[in-house]
Amino acid sequence: MKKIFCIFTAFIMAMTMSAEWAFAADENSAAQAGGTVESSENSTVQGTAEDTEEPGQTGEPEVPEAPDEPVTPKEPSVIPEKLSVSAKSRGTIYMNVKVTDGSGKKLILEYLKGNTWIKKSSVNVPESEEGTADTYVWRAKFSNEWWYETGTKWRFALYEPADGSLLKSGETITVNTQRYYRNPSGYLQIKDKITLEGGGYKLYTGYMGLKVYKVNKYFGIGSVYWPRYTSGTKSRVRAFQRRKGLKATGNVNLETWKKMGYSESSWYKLGAYVTPVRKELNLASTRSDYINAMIRTAESYRGAKFVVGASGRKSDGLDCSGLIMQCMYSAGVSIPGISSVSHSKRGHEYESRNMWKSKYLKRVSYKSRKKGDLIFYQKGGRIIHVALYVGNGKIIHSWPNCVMKSSAALSRWGKIAGVKRIFK
Repeated sequence: MKKIFCIFTAFIMAMTMSAEWAFAADENSAAQAGGTVESSENSTVQGTAEDTEEPGQTGEPEVPEAPDEPVTPKEPSVIPEKLSVSAKSRGTIYMNVKVTDGSGKKLILEYLKGNTWIKKSSVNVPESEEGTADTYVWRAKFSNEWWYETGTKWRFALYEPADGSLLKSGETITVNTQRYYRNPSGYLQIKDKITLEGGGYKLYTGYMGLKVYKVNKYFGIGSVYWPRYTSGTKSRVRAFQRRKGLKATGNVNLETWKKMGYSESSWYKLGAYVTPVRKELNLASTRSDYINAMIRTAESYRGAKFVVGASGRKSDGLDCSGLIMQCMYSAGVSIPGISSVSHSKRGHEYESRNMWKSKYLKRVSYKSRKKGDLIFYQKGGRIIHVALYVGNGKIIHSWPNCVMKSSAALSRWGKIAGVKRIFK
């Protein structure tokens, strides 16, 4: 038994030494191959490329990287501070506009003229720094186009500087302009346009003016300067109507007028002519502008014939109050209850008297007179004449037999009754 135990022990020792020699041989081989061998505790062996696993042969499969997604540029926005502005002409308008995602672009303030956007002012939107919000605010000043009319349209627009292409525009902005000069309450208020109704009035005994002048001219009667619808006019009209198969009233209506060979348009226009508001006037006009407009209109009538009860074109003629009406119309004002239409009717020959009474024309002393004031003349305590004062002691007025420029102080016009002012 003891002999068997000794043999078994010797066998175990031989096997152990054999394993140590094998490990040492492996270690020596690895060193000669240029690698290292770590203990099994780390479960890792490092060696040459021949010992490295090839992709796809062993281990986890390699997963390809996903391509970068394309970056979509952000849509810029242009947001004005307001969409409607009200301001007095000749003032200044500033407005803030906020732009987002417009870095490096050109921001332009534009004005709509007709159907075309006109570039007025601009700014280059700064490049935004990385990591900061791409937001820019511009305080823009509007150019003066809005001074001259109300309801002008504007916008802010973002453009690509390289090719000038429009990238984004903000909503349309409306500027509502208030008149720079306005007469105070109690004075005549300025209008953009004066219109008259009632030019198609019939002609009766006692009427005057341009339509009566045409009727008298047809029959070869009456005065060029003092046309009146008299009983003689009426009898001739009645006889004419009978000859033409018309109702014989002796009064002229549109049908009788046309039978005389006159046009329908002249029937309505001759007795209701209005000089258009002068083109140089607008919402930015000053008091002096309105006064000068009246004076220029008066100057344009010089040489026109005097026609009582008339207020027409230069080629047709007018009297003293008719001239003042046309001068006022050209400056955008008219006196309530006094017009070219009423002037031709019975009892309105001396519209100068109604002008003198009007509460809308303010009384000033003769010494305080200024260009654009009205000077009134009287005889026997009654107003008989009115003229436009143009400065330097001169007036422009219609006096038989034409419109003329004269000295204001000549006694032939009558005694000066006083002065009234249209524009304060």
